[in-house]
Amino acid sequence: MFLPVLPPHAPQPVMSIVTQGPLPRRLHHAVLCLGNFDGLHRGHGALVALAQALAGQQDLPLALMSCEPHPRSFFAPPGQAPFRLTTPVQKRLLFPAAGADYLFEPAFDAAFAALTPEDFLQGVLRGRLRVGTIVCGSDFRFGAGRRGDAETILRFAARHGLGARIVEKALPVSSTAVRAAINAGEIAEANRLLGRPWQIDLLADGLQLRPPPGHYLARRPEGGPPFGIALPAARARHGRFLDMLERL
Repeated sequence: MFLPVLPPHAPQPVMSIVTQGPLPRRLHHAVLCLGNFDGLHRGHGALVALAQALAGQQDLPLALMSCEPHPRSFFAPPGQAPFRLTTPVQKRLLFPAAGADYLFEPAFDAAFAALTPEDFLQGVLRGRLRVGTIVCGSDFRFGAGRRGDAETILRFAARHGLGARIVEKALPVSSTAVRAAINAGEIAEANRLLGRPWQIDLLADGLQLRPPPGHYLARRPEGGPPFGIALPAARARHGRFLDMLERL
């Protein structure tokens, strides 16, 4: 299992959050795993496991990249963005549990979206982050117009003496499939695809009191079977599905 699920009161591993500015020297030459990682589901397992192994063998930092907002949210028409499986709050819990020494979380805005594949690889990964090895899936696309792909990364790494590993998709699991299962109320299937219970961030409004830390059972407003596991969070809201919480 590449991603341990931490009990609610377990000490959280330490992970740096990198958005902008210089990268500390101790994080240079990292094994960087590229992807959106919405949900950090079982389909991401082989990708993260390989990056974990490479970082461990070479005693190098392990890093994951995940933009904010999600690129699909940025490009979607107003009100049509798919709901997130992993919010920024949850990433700060799940990613260090996967062994990441830092999360590269660039702001996905018009300027970032306009970067050419070469600008991203040379200016961001090599110039700013000084990565040592790049790991991505065979279907990974990046750069303006999604013109960059795995072959682009392999060629760039060969020219500049960097490591690069491409991982073929091993499981028929995707964030889209997880979202479809959740929308259909098939939470057991969503949990199977994720490899862990689906989690929801909660934020109390008005006179409501924020519940104490712990695991809660979320239900649909109209009642019915349990809908998923919710972890109370300081910031983030996901009111679309929730009406009642039951402490586990």
